[in-house]
This record gives sequence, C-alpha cells and structure tokens, in this order.
Amino acid sequence: MGKKAFGPDKTRTLALAGHRSSGKTSLAEVLLYVAGGTRQPGRVDDRSSLFDHQPAERRRGMTLELGFAWMAWKGHLLNLVDTPGSEGLSHNRSLALSGVDGALVVISAPDGIEYGTERVLSETRTKGLPVVAVVNRMDRGGDQKALLEALEEVVDARVLPLQIPFFDDEGTFSGVISLLQPDGEPRVLRYDLSGSGRFSPEPIPDRYRNAVASARERIVETVALAHDELLEEYLEYLELPLEKITAGLARMVWDRKVVPVLYSAASVAIGAQPILEAITSLLPSPLDRRAPIGRDLDGSPNPILPDGPFTAQLLASALDGEGDLYHVLRVWSGEPPRAGGLVNARTGDRSRVQKFYQIRGPRRTTATTRGPGAIIATWDPLEARPGSTFGVHTGRVLPFGPFDPPMMSYLLTPLTKRDEDLLEDALNRLRLLDAALEITEDSLTRGFVLAGQGQMHLDHALEVLRGALDVQVASALPPVPYRETPTAPVRRAHGVHRRAHGELVAEYGECWLDVVPKSPQDGIRFESTVGGEELPDRFVPPINDGIREATQHGPTAGYPVVGVGVRCVGGEYDMLSSEGEHFRRAGARALRAALKKSGTDLLEPWCSVRVEAAADEVGPVLSEIGSCRGRILDMEVGRRTVRIDSQLPYRELRTFSPRLQAVTGGRGRFTTTHSHYEKLPREFVREAITESPYRGLESNGIRPRDREPGYNP
Repeated sequence: MGKKAFGPDKTRTLALAGHRSSGKTSLAEVLLYVAGGTRQPGRVDDRSSLFDHQPAERRRGMTLELGFAWMAWKGHLLNLVDTPGSEGLSHNRSLALSGVDGALVVISAPDGIEYGTERVLSETRTKGLPVVAVVNRMDRGGDQKALLEALEEVVDARVLPLQIPFFDDEGTFSGVISLLQPDGEPRVLRYDLSGSGRFSPEPIPDRYRNAVASARERIVETVALAHDELLEEYLEYLELPLEKITAGLARMVWDRKVVPVLYSAASVAIGAQPILEAITSLLPSPLDRRAPIGRDLDGSPNPILPDGPFTAQLLASALDGEGDLYHVLRVWSGEPPRAGGLVNARTGDRSRVQKFYQIRGPRRTTATTRGPGAIIATWDPLEARPGSTFGVHTGRVLPFGPFDPPMMSYLLTPLTKRDEDLLEDALNRLRLLDAALEITEDSLTRGFVLAGQGQMHLDHALEVLRGALDVQVASALPPVPYRETPTAPVRRAHGVHRRAHGELVAEYGECWLDVVPKSPQDGIRFESTVGGEELPDRFVPPINDGIREATQHGPTAGYPVVGVGVRCVGGEYDMLSSEGEHFRRAGARALRAALKKSGTDLLEPWCSVRVEAAADEVGPVLSEIGSCRGRILDMEVGRRTVRIDSQLPYRELRTFSPRLQAVTGGRGRFTTTHSHYEKLPREFVREAITESPYRGLESNGIRPRDREPGYNP
C-alpha cells in the first residue's frame, strides 16, 4: 500500500486543530487505525501514540510538536498533521495551517467552544481554509444545542450537522445517525463499544424520525438554495440525488460558506469512518483549493499553481530517536528535481537532497507520492528554519504564520567549559528546530537570551537543548536593564590628564564641565561654550567622546547613565603636547567626578503592554496587572474578548506570562514595547545593586576600554 503513488486529485492534506485536551491526537490515532495504518490505535495516556512520539511528549502526555502520518482510504491518500492544543505552542499550529488544504477542527463536547477553538477558527478564516468540525468526547456528555449555537456565533459560515448523535436506551453514546448514507436513506451507525471501531447499520428508531427528517431537509435546502442549477430540481421534486448534494456541499465547504459538523468519541473509537468519508468527499484536493499566493523577492504576487515548477514549504524540523535532524516539507507544485538540488527561495542557498520519505510518526518509508499535496521528509541537510520555501530557483516565497510575539525570556549560563564551547552551535541548531524561538545577546551580561511564546515553549526548548543536544545550561530571568541618572547639578567638575617626562609635559588636557539632570528620555546632551582662543575647536569632540565613555557605568551600581546635560565651560591645553586623546581622558574624568559628587538614582524600564483575554476574565486580569505595579490606560470589552492597554515595569513583566496564563487558563496573550524609565522604588534598590552585573567594576579600576577581549562581567 505504501508503494502506491497517488495523484493530486486523490490526495487530501489536512491539519487536526483545536483547544487542548479536546482529543485531537486520540482522534488522529483512531483514524489511522480504522484506515489500516496501525494494528491498534495508539494512546496518549499510556505513551503509545505514534503522533506524540518525541520523548518530551511521552513524558508529559501531550502534543508539543507537529505530528505527521499518512494513510490510504478508499483510493485516496490522506496526510494528517496533528497540532499542539496549548496556546503556548500556537506557532506550530500556525505553521501547520499554512501548509495544508483544510482543517479538522476538534471540539470537546462537554467543554464546548473554548478559547483555543476560537483562535483556530479565526486563523482558518484568515488563511481561507475550509473546515470540518468534529465534536469529540461525546461519551462525556455536553449540551449539543448550546455548542452548535456557540459555534454559529464564531464562524463566518453556516453550521450544518451531517449527523445526529445516537444514544441507546440506557443513554450511552453508541454511534451516529448518518444523514447522507450512500443509498440515500439515513441510518444509525451503532458502534461496538469495545473500541474496535466496528459498527453495524440499523434502522432509525421512531424517537429520532422527526429530528432526522428535519436535519436532512436542512442539508438539502442549504445546498439547493446556494446553487441555481439545483434549486429548480429541488423545488420540483423536494429532493436531490446524493451525489449532487455531496458535490454542492463540497463546493460550499471549499468556499467557507458551510462548516459541516460530525460527532465522535475517540476513546471508544466511535465515528471514524464517517470522518474519513467527509475528508475525502468534502475537503479539497490540491487541485480544488485556491492557489496559494507566493511573493517574488520584489514583493509582487505570484500564484503557486499545482502544475508549475517544484515549490515546497518546510513545515517542521525535528530530531529522530538517534538524534539525527530531519525535515518535513509540504509540496505545493511540481515534483522534487531528480538531481536533488533544492534552492532556498529567499536566500538562494542550494541543498543537495536525494532521498524523500513518507512518515508515520517515527516510522518512514520511501516516498512514492511526491507531487502537489504530498508531505515528504528528508534526512539530508536543509539549513533553513520552518516556514522556509524551497524550489528550483530563487523567488516565489510563501507566507507562513504569523506567530505570536515572545512573552518570556531566559538568560542561559553554560555549566562547564565544554557546554560553553558547544552552546552557540547548539542554539543555532535549536533555531532550526523551532521557528518561533528568538536568540539574542543580553546587553548587560553578553550572555545568550532565549525568548519564546511562554514558559511552556521555553521549557520545552530547554528540554531539547539539555537532552537531545546535550548542552547543560542554567536558566534564569534576564537581568533588568536598569539605568542611573544624576540626582543634582554639579558646577565646574574638573578633569585633567597630565603626563610628564622629567620636567617636560608630554601629554596634557584639562577641562571643566557643568552637569545637570535631564529627562531619562533625553539620553546624553552635550554642548560647549568655550571660545576657540581658550580651547581650540578640535579638542571639543574628544571631550564629548570621553563623556559618553564615562556614562557607560554609573557610580551607584555600574549601570549606564542617562538623562545627563553636560556643558563644557572651560579648558586648557598645551600648544606643543596636547592631543585629542588627552582631552578624551580629561572629559571622562570630569564627568565621573561630577557623577560621584552628585550621586545617581536608579531608573527602571517600563513597557507598554496590550493584553487580550476572554471577556469573562477581565477581573482577574486587571487584578494581576495591579499586583505587578501596572497601570491601566485603556480597556475595550467585547462580547467574547477584552483588550487592555497598560504599562508595567519590566522587572515584573519578566514573570507576567505564567501569571497571566494561570489566571486565564492559558488563554491570555500580550504584546509589549519599551515605553520609558522611572525612578526605582526604594524597596528594590538594594536588590538592583546586589544583582548588578557591573558590581565592583569601578572599584576594581576596570574601565570599558581596559577590558581584555571576551571579558564578560
């Protein structure tokens, strides 16, 4: 079966997405089992899932990365991409939705339309993806009428159930009533509750007949009213042939006019066969969907047609059980060149790729289907991050994402010299595995900072770094980039640089400065009122250079100094021996003397923060902002969501992400930008001095220009 090649018209490539714990992975396992891909369905709770096969996923019992599997179903190739439900890993879901032709949105029956469900539906709408909704966990109960009404509110389409949940005489969910059976007659599909996935068609019980007639009539009317060629036939016969209903419904799904609804209980393998049928009949093939729009390097649009030259998108990079890096691509057009030369469409870098595989969890087999819609993997090197476009030449870059911005960061410290030597290469490899990680250098310590979408995202990245990449690091919150500012004016601060050889002056520069506090936003302001006769103009810029050097470290804790107005009010020079370097040193000494005399206050950075959360969580979110010393600037409360604009000190913002997740059940998000500096409250000053990476720098006589290469305080 794995050796058969499928054409694009017989290929379906889709993502399973939804709120966490809605049963996406369990449903994917059942679909794979019923389609004959496995001998029994894997289970998340006993760590046997093929989709959640990474060590960290099995330890945590949850999906952390994209899971891939192919299966054959009635002459079709189905490529399933399982996505994480946690909003802290939403970047992986965004990548998956950028690389598929449709989505199976899984909804938990007892929990209804949750925040993650709304975000998935919003993203599919933005990307123009057709959707089939599956209400899972039907064996756990739930208000189906309320669920459908809520679903209707959040999708920009008509919600159309294609089934009615079937409960036996004891009230146990035992199957579904299929309203679009091949013979045209609705049937109860009663399942064996042992989890075998087997079912038997049965007649409709009398208690369901009215509901069935009404639901089927709604389907037929919906299709007929949307297609002029079918409406006349329907008005004459009050019925339509099944093939016309299915074809008309499929076009409506492709155009996002309808969201069909199916029911399942993955824990007992109920509902898989109708879902597989819906995938093949209602979701588009690569030939049916609207062509994705690539962008040439000059920004002009360029549709990617299935019969065009080879174009593929890198959906994921991962480490296999042996620690080897492999890459998973979605083919959009053409087939990979036989010579194996794949070109990064943005950079022009060429990679030699010879072997492609179809993957089913950790298992692989040689790929025979490599055309549009195919999901193929390679263990050959591809130096690119997920989301990158590959083709046969530069240009035609496909969009992906967008990702939520980072909400939390860790400062990394290698534990041994070996770890220090390996850390940079390991972080570069980690960047290839995760497109949403940001790796920067801390301005204070010069250490590496790892930034991600939240604590879960970062903790997972650290697991990979310490485990598969075998580099041991300590992680801590990044230091706060405090600043210092003078507290009082100082008049005629004196600085002099003099060096003599015997009785002769060899080096000489002298200046006097007036220093006044300014707003922190003003930075360093310098001017000179000294006339050219007293001090030649060529010596004024070096004084300015020395002043700026001296502001790199303040006297209180060594933090950079801001908010300083400096005026050069006097100077002396020697016509024969003075040079610019002498006045640079004199200027630095004069400003250090002024700052020492004035003393400095510590300033802390504040950030503008926009928080988005569910409307019913506005109270806890406001309380959490207040507990972080935050200030509310504006608030907009909608029917389902709330947006809060505020300001928070960076010191508290470093831990705001997990606190926000705790009070919003993982649903809150925020974006942030630097706003301004304010005086640090007295109760935090001792901590800021004690934790300063520059502590003792000045007392040890070390100046920035005196450091050895690679010095890291």
